[in-house]
Amino acid sequence: MNKRCGLCKLIVRTLFQNPGFIEAVRGGQAAEIRIATRDVGKVIWRPVEQDNTEFTIGDLEWRSGWCIEDGCMVRYVRRIDVSAKLDGRYWQGVIRPSNHDAIDERDRLLLVRSMPSDRLDVRRIKSWLGDCKAYHGSACRPTAWKDLDLHGVRMIDVKRRCIVTAPAGCQYFALSYCWGDGTKVEHLKLTTANLEQLHTPGELSKDNVRVPCTIRDAIYFTECLESKYIWVDALCIIQDNTTELEVQLNLMDRLYKSATLTLVAATGADAWSGLAGALSGSRSSLHFTETVDDITLVTASKDYIGAIEAAAWSNRAWVLQERNLSPRLLVFTPKQVFWECNKAAWSEELQQECFDFQIQIELDTSIARFKKPHPDLSPVQRYAFLLAQYTPRELSNQDDALNAVQGLLNDFESMFPEGFFWGLPESIFDTALLWDFGVYQQAPKPRRTLFPSWCWAGWQAAASFSVGSPFESAFQNQKPSSNASLGRPDSVKDASTVRAEVAWFRIARDNSSWKTVRNNWIGHAGSTFFAESLERWQAQDLRAHLDWTLQVLEQAGTPATHALGFWTQVVLLDVDRNPHKDNPSAMAVRNGDGRYVGYINLTAEWRGSRSDRLSFALVARNVRWSESLLDLLCIEWINGIAYRVQVVRNASITDKVWHKLDPEWRLILLA
Repeated sequence: MNKRCGLCKLIVRTLFQNPGFIEAVRGGQAAEIRIATRDVGKVIWRPVEQDNTEFTIGDLEWRSGWCIEDGCMVRYVRRIDVSAKLDGRYWQGVIRPSNHDAIDERDRLLLVRSMPSDRLDVRRIKSWLGDCKAYHGSACRPTAWKDLDLHGVRMIDVKRRCIVTAPAGCQYFALSYCWGDGTKVEHLKLTTANLEQLHTPGELSKDNVRVPCTIRDAIYFTECLESKYIWVDALCIIQDNTTELEVQLNLMDRLYKSATLTLVAATGADAWSGLAGALSGSRSSLHFTETVDDITLVTASKDYIGAIEAAAWSNRAWVLQERNLSPRLLVFTPKQVFWECNKAAWSEELQQECFDFQIQIELDTSIARFKKPHPDLSPVQRYAFLLAQYTPRELSNQDDALNAVQGLLNDFESMFPEGFFWGLPESIFDTALLWDFGVYQQAPKPRRTLFPSWCWAGWQAAASFSVGSPFESAFQNQKPSSNASLGRPDSVKDASTVRAEVAWFRIARDNSSWKTVRNNWIGHAGSTFFAESLERWQAQDLRAHLDWTLQVLEQAGTPATHALGFWTQVVLLDVDRNPHKDNPSAMAVRNGDGRYVGYINLTAEWRGSRSDRLSFALVARNVRWSESLLDLLCIEWINGIAYRVQVVRNASITDKVWHKLDPEWRLILLA
């Protein structure tokens, strides 16, 4: 590298911002460095008539960096990505153009601006909040919660530095952060023992060393933004009161949707990491500047996606509902603070705020902010979208698999009026039951025994709704406003790809009777087996069957609420012991003649410990293709109870093929 070259200097400085790189180069070895330019986005300026005089592109003064496209002035903005490889390790950096010398607002957009290096500028955050309120209207407006005080909600009073009962209709901030490993780092929590003490003014002051740095910074910053209250889960919910925990967890949707602003601690892995930039000296965000060919270039930080993907916070399961339910987020990362609301994403470093109706900013899609489900998606697609994001995330306590997403499920209640059964919408139960572990994810995964095997929460694994799943196209043409048509098989608007072949039943909460699973959005017109499944169920002695079921479940130590009872047809099919030649993670499923009928993703260890033939139950019909095909679930029998193993993928089983497999009707207890 040329020591006199401004660009070379910036390349070195941006890499040296990575502490690991400094240590690596001290060994004296040369690093392999690569640079590449990429589009950040573009600014589109649409001139309009001024003073009733025709205003044309040709009359405009030509500006450096601007060009004409489709009758508009357009300025493309690029950045330089730097990467270094040394001893098999990689480091990255970013160099961006700066707006330090630009006078016109149009010339400053998408360029790096001046910002404090050791703490954030509170005035900018106030400006963001004010602009969002002024220009974004109802899209970003928190949900009004007038009876907040009647639900036992507590807040932290940031002026009195103590816990208080939430006043009716109060405006407040919320905090989203990582607790950390409680076995390694303990921090102050609200309990029945310290409840009275923490209601005493001053108990949450900065002098109380038991208050984690993140919470302490959040209290201070809330006061800086002139808000009186902040909600923090660890200190606003009694953590050793099971009844209160259940009640408050069911309020998560309202708590985050009603917050004026949610502060996000995307720095560090526990509650002692603090909010970088909230206090003086709490971060280092220096920009190094060089002029290259009359362009001012500076070392820059990671963009929004890169910054939060590197944070432990973004992998936390609880975060998904906190992000999606909060109308506004202020995200603290090690180098800068980001703003995300339902209408915009802004950063301290990059000038993106623009409220001139003549100007449009288009960001490169690969570096845009995380997307929430599009409002035009159907209820099924929204559910599938969010669950696919949620299930791969990390949970400290595996028993929280449903608690950590309960706020989102509550938020879905208006879309799925029949509610949820173990995280699956009852309205589309047949469809929801067909989740799988993904194209290359082998089953079975580690179990969460607190949940049934047939629901996604029952496994420590990602639930996939990928190609080949009914989730991909189910109800794809539906809008939330047209839900009323979903239960009508004769409706041309019914775009469901699943038809019911099984009548499902579950046990009432008081164990007194069987209840129908209300999958009323799934039609059974064109089904072959549904009618007989229902008739067989109704023909049996339901009281005697319930007594037997409760006895079997009790002997197995399985809660009655886990049970699904139903009649369906079952077959035994040969499953290869070696992977499929075209898919090393899958094994072929074959009929008695050795003919391929589909494949299933199984671990070699599990497959090797089972017999040649495995049990498969008919669970639904997929009418996605021109010829309707049957959906099968591999089940394992243990002491009279069936447990889910994995769905069959790419099953090519028509009614004709099914009958040749010699199926038999069986009464199944699935748990």
